[in-house]
Amino acid sequence: GRPEVAQQLAEAAIEAHPDEATFHEILAAARARNGASPDLVLRSYQRALELDAARTQSMLALARHDAEIGNRASAITRVETFLDANPESGSPEVSRQYAEWLAETGRGEEARDQIRNLLIEDPTDVASALALARWHLDEKGGNPERARIYVQQAQRFGGGDSARDLADRLSEEPNPREGKPAL
Repeated sequence: GRPEVAQQLAEAAIEAHPDEATFHEILAAARARNGASPDLVLRSYQRALELDAARTQSMLALARHDAEIGNRASAITRVETFLDANPESGSPEVSRQYAEWLAETGRGEEARDQIRNLLIEDPTDVASALALARWHLDEKGGNPERARIYVQQAQRFGGGDSARDLADRLSEEPNPREGKPAL
């Protein structure tokens, strides 16, 4: 709640330890919250990556900037390069964001594979279950029965209002098990 103090502390930490990537990443986040220029924020994230190429949040911040300025291909390449160099640094947050950019650039099957892999790694991942359920409901080639399975999985692990809303949508759809025509 006091980003200006966080920025001062991060600057002091960098002064004492100029080669500590974590402090540069913290400074970048504090600068962003204080409304610093995007160039200044991005330089701090870039410096963190120069010091430690496995800084996931720094890479993600730079990739998100690429996407925000309309260069999703660059964002995708940045993530792919990062994951190739740091395969152990993948996180659900990175995978979800990566999948979103893949889908936005017409690579929907790769995006779904990313989300499926997240759900395989963590069956309690509500966000991934809901994303797959939505895909099966909204996209051509989707399977309402698969959507039901994913919604049930999300509900089982605390999917809340989002899972309930999708369940309501599904209750309006014919159920193939009941002999009604599928979508």
